[in-house]
Amino acid sequence: MPGAYTLAVPRRSFPPLKVPTTSPASHSHASRGLALSLAVIGAAVGVAFGVFVGRLAFGPPLVMLGLGGMTLGFAAVAAWRVLGPLVDPASVERMTAPTEPSRVRDLQREKASVLKAIKEVEMDFHMRKISEADYEEMTQRYRRRAMRLIGELEAGDDLRALIEHELRNRLADGEKKRGPRGG
Repeated sequence: MPGAYTLAVPRRSFPPLKVPTTSPASHSHASRGLALSLAVIGAAVGVAFGVFVGRLAFGPPLVMLGLGGMTLGFAAVAAWRVLGPLVDPASVERMTAPTEPSRVRDLQREKASVLKAIKEVEMDFHMRKISEADYEEMTQRYRRRAMRLIGELEAGDDLRALIEHELRNRLADGEKKRGPRGG
């Protein structure tokens, strides 16, 4: 079509989504079989109660007792799945303890975004969108943040080294702000 404009937009490629193979919400086939067997047992108990205790003949009241027993079986399975992780100490530890790879991944993502922000500030400065004072202040702040993130990534699990590194940096920043000591 003459006169039509097309806009070329660069496409971003995202990493493939990793879906966990096992999760607390979706259990194995054995767990589903257990839920179904509890529902059938509940229905059988309801029908047995109606026949032997209530002396009911086959009809709507007996079917309703069977369905009520099945519902109780499903409710018991649902309660077990909801309350099970709250009672099991191992699952509580899994939920509260952050996994190291996700922590490292988050730090790496944050480092990449800070480095990208530094490049954007530099480009804005070169295009004369921001003043030199703003440029200096922003790049200094972003570089301090990037150095802190790099220090955290290098420290890994050694929290003592990380704290000592952070204290040294803060003391050095404090010394720079106060200036040279003199009388």
